[in-house]
Amino acid sequence: MDEAEKSKREYQIALLTNIKKCRRRSAEKRAELDKWEQRIEFARSMSKEDLALQAEKKKAEIQFELEELNQEEQELTQELREAQVQDNIEGSILKQEVDPELLLRKLQEIAPPEDSYHNEVKKASVERELQELKRRLDLEQNE
Repeated sequence: MDEAEKSKREYQIALLTNIKKCRRRSAEKRAELDKWEQRIEFARSMSKEDLALQAEKKKAEIQFELEELNQEEQELTQELREAQVQDNIEGSILKQEVDPELLLRKLQEIAPPEDSYHNEVKKASVERELQELKRRLDLEQNE
């Protein structure tokens, strides 16, 4: 694996690590959100509306933080997908490189090598000349 591939892999691993961290923090925030919802219910059951309002403010803050974490996770996930797609595209391009030996063999199957072509041309030319000489000889003998 060359340096470019290694750095791409490290980048993708870093993105995955950050996605997992976001998910862990989101889970913590959801647990905290549940805790504050219970506090709101408890404060209202005890007729402590001022405590319920404070708990609702805290709950709103946590909801905002949770939304930010979800947005960050979505952005990281999209970035990871784009990196993977780019990596796949580059990989498929590299796989399409031409093997010169294989290409030469395939071309020779389709068209014979240049030497055999020249040999055929020379052979045909020699045969034409031979036919011409035979014709002249026949003409001279008939005269």
